[in-house]
Amino acid sequence: MVLVETASPADIIDARLLLEPGIAATAAQKATHQDLTLLRELVGRTMRAADWQAYEVADNAFHKAIARSSGNPVAIAFLDILSSVRSRVRWQREHNLTFRRDRKKEYTEQQSRMHGAIIDAIEARDPEGARQAMNDHLCAIRKVMVVT
Repeated sequence: MVLVETASPADIIDARLLLEPGIAATAAQKATHQDLTLLRELVGRTMRAADWQAYEVADNAFHKAIARSSGNPVAIAFLDILSSVRSRVRWQREHNLTFRRDRKKEYTEQQSRMHGAIIDAIEARDPEGARQAMNDHLCAIRKVMVVT
């Protein structure tokens, strides 16, 4: 738990980059029509988020839904752990600053477009496209959240 509490936003994003592109690739092979419908609904929620808290809830649900659509219980468990780390104050504070700095409307539109690209690749049954779209999405978040 100490490691989780001290994880920096860079640590969290880097861990997500290790896991989530592969999860998205697997989802492209296994997602059902119901999974895709839910994912599209969650993208709509991120787009309509009134504040960073609502955005974070919808975004977290989106990423968890991709993990569930992969059908891999271990991947789902790992993403649940990462999601719990994302709920820590340090991540939330940095994400709130990013949300405000990059202006809510522009930020949600950019991230929602990236979410849409992930879903498009999953729906097209394109594992490499889903992997790349998720990687691009997480790298974009890393770029705006992590000061190097």
